[in-house]
Amino acid sequence: MSNASRRGTRRWRQRLAITVVAGLFGFLGGVLPATTASASASRWAPSTPLGALQATVQDPTRMANAYFGFVAMSGTTAVVGADGADSNAGAAYIYVKGSTHWPTMPTVTLHDPVAAAHDGFGASVAVSGSTIVVGAFGTNSYTGAAYVYVKGAAGWPTTPTVTLQDPAAATNDYFGSSVAVSGSTVVVSSSPSSQAGSAYVYIEAASGWPTTPTTTLLDPGGLSSDYFGWSAAMSSSMLVVGAFGASSNAGAAYVYVKDTAGWPTTPTVTLQNPTPAATVWYGFATAVSGTTAVVGADCDLTCAATAFVYLKSGGRWQTTPAATLHLGQQRIRVRSGGGGLGFDDRRGRLHRQLEHRGGIPLRQGNCRLADDADGDVAEPGDRR
Repeated sequence: MSNASRRGTRRWRQRLAITVVAGLFGFLGGVLPATTASASASRWAPSTPLGALQATVQDPTRMANAYFGFVAMSGTTAVVGADGADSNAGAAYIYVKGSTHWPTMPTVTLHDPVAAAHDGFGASVAVSGSTIVVGAFGTNSYTGAAYVYVKGAAGWPTTPTVTLQDPAAATNDYFGSSVAVSGSTVVVSSSPSSQAGSAYVYIEAASGWPTTPTTTLLDPGGLSSDYFGWSAAMSSSMLVVGAFGASSNAGAAYVYVKDTAGWPTTPTVTLQNPTPAATVWYGFATAVSGTTAVVGADCDLTCAATAFVYLKSGGRWQTTPAATLHLGQQRIRVRSGGGGLGFDDRRGRLHRQLEHRGGIPLRQGNCRLADDADGDVAEPGDRR
């Protein structure tokens, strides 16, 4: 996959595929039928809105092709990446909710520390508590980098607290393809085209964040075409890494569960594409919260993207989906308890076709922030 194709494909994931905001949807296990192994979205999607739109957060620059809309949330903090901002170097915008509402302008703006075009800064973002991680997979001839920002007494810093460099130090390694953070653990993946991908685990010590990985996870399939590490998501002691190219583009996702010995280097559970004849690129997007994991499968222009929901039951992750969500002509938003899952096919699919066919360029983006009684929901917005 060329650099240009990779950037375009990542924007497909941003705009169309499946928007799963990690840490915001632990509710799923509480609403699925307890006696049913699988369920359609219509059985348990809410029939009435459960949240109210609080703010539409628009690209602060209002510049064409900023690609504003890579989203992560934790509590009252939202981070939105825009890897085309700042003359294509990228930026990330931090929004901190006030006592009554979300601000419509960024509380803090993070700029690419290298300030070089095509760095991809902001194409992957993650936040957990007082820690934000921003990936920049294009830095230094696509070797890549990831930047950790730790909130202090004065608020969020605008310069990185720690800079994580590609352990392989290889051109076109795409370190920072995906980032995840949960508590004192950060994961940064490399998903190169010329060799098998990797995911690197960093655990904060008393002295601070290390710059060398605590654990390295290698692609179980061992093929460059697997794209292991294209997506990664983490919640507490559980990590899910996607490999959408595995098994001839059917895809796979690998679940790693930390135990008393630390993070295992071999998957605890391997999730395979349940419908390889109907969907491809399984593992294109991943998310996990508590005892619930979601794996997204993108698709070509002939079918709709799909999200597969997996539950942990009896101390073990199930390998058969508990629910399957299909993108149709309307947005499906399922939420209860402390979070939400949202995706929008109607406009996103059109824009995907336009991008794929070299049609009109996408312009400014926006992000919708919605609240409910129990939590927050973030969705990338339509491009106008």
